[in-house]
Amino acid sequence: LAASAEIHWYGGRRNQAFELLNVAAERQSEFFLLYYERALEAELQPLAEAIRDRAITRLRRQLRQNPQDNIIRSNLAAFECTLEDGIKRAEELLREGEQLNPSPVLSRALSEVYLKQCRQMSAEDVTSSEALGLLDKAMQADPSNPNLADTVTSIVQNELRKGSQSQLVSAVNNEL
Repeated sequence: LAASAEIHWYGGRRNQAFELLNVAAERQSEFFLLYYERALEAELQPLAEAIRDRAITRLRRQLRQNPQDNIIRSNLAAFECTLEDGIKRAEELLREGEQLNPSPVLSRALSEVYLKQCRQMSAEDVTSSEALGLLDKAMQADPSNPNLADTVTSIVQNELRKGSQSQLVSAVNNEL
């Protein structure tokens, strides 16, 4: 269903894609994330919020039934990160999962949470030792995360555009 939805999506038949994604998400909750992302991409904020709320409710219930399921836990953490105050809850959820049932899925999800926090902080002040500390935590959680390089590149490019390279070099040296 999800593959068929993607075919419809890229063929410009978004309504059919949404119908298929809705059915796929109802059958397997891991498809809620794709459904949510497509609603955001289509700039359908009310639909995206409804999908997110439905997903969080379902994933929380499923996690209570099976607390060692790392896929459910990582999907719930991804949705928690979309809430204004959810990043800390996502981090706690993933740390709890690592204690119950460590896995690369949780390490990657935790790394992504730290990268999201880092990006948010670096948009405000990249030289913040807290932002660089989060980047370090993301690297420690999952050094193989391909998004690490993209985040570092983005931070450096932003600083080059601002002309504050010396501040960036100083902050990185302090962190090191």
